[in-house]
Amino acid sequence: MVNKYVYKMVISNYRPVSVLSIFSKIYEKVMHKRLYENFVQNNFLVDNEFGFKKHHCTNMAVVRLVDHIATEIDRGNFTVGCS
Repeated sequence: MVNKYVYKMVISNYRPVSVLSIFSKIYEKVMHKRLYENFVQNNFLVDNEFGFKKHHCTNMAVVRLVDHIATEIDRGNFTVGCS
């Protein structure tokens, strides 16, 4: 059996995630910016989208859900959640 520490120390066990030139990275950034601006301008991203919008995070989705549940309970309604 190989010692895990020895396995971690062998450099050849690791490889880069991607090997891209600087030009392809710049191109990727430019295309991302253009696509994102197009999506925002044409309202392709809905209000309930939290994972891919600037200044929105998945924590905000949880906050919105808890707020919605609390509001419905305050109104005397039943709330049910499914996953």
